[in-house]
Amino acid sequence: MKKAILICFKRGMQILTIFFFLVEAVCAQDITVNGAVTNESGAALPGVTVVSKGTMTGTITDAEGNYRIEVGKEAVLSFSFVGYLLQEVAVNSKSVINVVLPEDTRQLSEVVVTALGIERDKETLGYAVQELDGSKLNPSNDPNIVNSLSGKIAGVQVTSGGSTVGSSSRIVIRGNSSFSGNQPLFVVDGTPIDNSSPGNLNGYGGIDWGNTASDLDANNIESVTVLKGATASALYGSRATNGVILVTTKKGSKGANRIGVDITSSVVFDQPAYFPAFQNEYGGGWDGSEYIYNHYLENNPGSDLSYNEYAKQFSYNYVDGNGGGVNDYWPINWGPRLDAGLLLDQWSTGPNSPWVSRPDNLKDYFRTGINLENNIAISASGEKAFGRVSYTNLDSKGTIDFTDQSQNTINASFTLTPSDRITANANVSYLKKESNNIPNNGYSGPIVDLAWTQRDYDTKYVKETFDKQGNKGYIFP
Repeated sequence: MKKAILICFKRGMQILTIFFFLVEAVCAQDITVNGAVTNESGAALPGVTVVSKGTMTGTITDAEGNYRIEVGKEAVLSFSFVGYLLQEVAVNSKSVINVVLPEDTRQLSEVVVTALGIERDKETLGYAVQELDGSKLNPSNDPNIVNSLSGKIAGVQVTSGGSTVGSSSRIVIRGNSSFSGNQPLFVVDGTPIDNSSPGNLNGYGGIDWGNTASDLDANNIESVTVLKGATASALYGSRATNGVILVTTKKGSKGANRIGVDITSSVVFDQPAYFPAFQNEYGGGWDGSEYIYNHYLENNPGSDLSYNEYAKQFSYNYVDGNGGGVNDYWPINWGPRLDAGLLLDQWSTGPNSPWVSRPDNLKDYFRTGINLENNIAISASGEKAFGRVSYTNLDSKGTIDFTDQSQNTINASFTLTPSDRITANANVSYLKKESNNIPNNGYSGPIVDLAWTQRDYDTKYVKETFDKQGNKGYIFP
C-alpha cells in the first residue's frame, strides 16, 4: 500500500514539474514592446491602432503617440490609422519599435483644386466641381485630349470636328448659353489657354489644324478638375463665363531620395466605322434610265437603237474625262443602268468593257490609320527638391492616304522646398507639331467629292495607277 502511494506521489510531482516548466516557457516568449508613432513630418499620431497580427491582442497610441504592448518575440505588429497607409513590422525580439505612417494619397480625392491653386474640401463647396484622375483620362490614347473627356464628366458635351488627322474638338459645359463662344477656359498649372481652332474653317469647311487644347500631352496630366458655371469660375473673370477646366500636370513627389523611370508605348488603329447608303443601280452619265430610253423610242418610232447603243450615243461613253466623250465629265449617277450586260467605253477598263457597279468604291478609298505613341518619363524625389522630365513622340497616319502628323512634346517640372514656408515651382513645356498634308473637311473635303462620285468608279484602279505612275497623268474622270 505504501509502495503504491509513493509511486502516485512521484508521478504527481513529475506532472506538476512539467506543468510549471511549460508555463515558464510560454511566459518566457512574451516581451514588452513600446515605441512612438508619427507622420512623415514628425508629428505624433494619437489614436493609432496597434494590433498583434493574427491575435486579439492590441492597444492604441496615447496623446503623445506612444504605445506599449506585450506580444510574442516573433509577432508582427500592425499599425493602422484613418488617412494613413497600413504598416506591418516584425518584432524579432526588439523591445522598442518606432513607426512612421505615410499619408494615404488615395484619400486626397475628396480635396479638389478650385482656382489659382487653392485647395478646398469637396463637401464645403457651394457649386458643382468634378475631378477626373489622369490615369482614367486617356485609356484609348486619343491624340486629342478633349475627346478623352467625352462621357466621363456629367454635363460635358464633346463634339469632334471630324475623323481626319489633327481635327479639332469642341467642348461645352451644360449646353450653349450664347450664339458665339460657349467653350470653357482651359487652365494648365495656372496658365489660361483658349481652346479655339486656328484652322481655315468657314461655312463650307476648310483645313482644320486642330484645337489648342489638343496640344496637351495626356501622359503629363495628373488630374482634371471641371468648374461648372460662373460661380465656380469667378476668379478667372469673364473668360470663364462658360466654366473652367483645370489641368494639373505631374510634378514628381516629395519623399525619400530615389529616381523612377516610366516607359509607355501604345498603338491604336483607326478604321472608318460608318458609310452612307448609296444606290448601286445606275452609274455615271446623264439620261440613262430605261424610262428615258423608252421615251426616246416613243419619239423616234422608226428607231431600232438598242439600249446599249443608246447609252453609248446619249448617256455615257468615255474618251478623255473632259467632255470628249458622251457625258464623260459628269461625276453624277444618272447614267446607264449598272449590271445590265451593257458594254461601254470606260476610263479604267477600256473599250467595250462590262458596265458594272462597285459598291465598295468609297470603302476602298480609305486605309487603316495608325497612331503610334511612345513616352519616357524620369522622376526624382527628395525632401527639399523633386521633379519630373517627360518626352512623348506621337506619330499619326490618317485613314486617307498621304495624310499624317507628328508631334514631339517635352515637359519638365521642378519643385524646391528650402523651408516649410517657401516653395518654388517651375514648369516648362516644348511642343513641335508637323504635318505634310492635312485634308480639307466639310463640303470642300474629299468625302463630299466621293459622295458625288460615280458608282462605277474604280477606286482600287486609281490607287494602283498612282503607285505605278504617281502624278504623271490625270486619272480622274
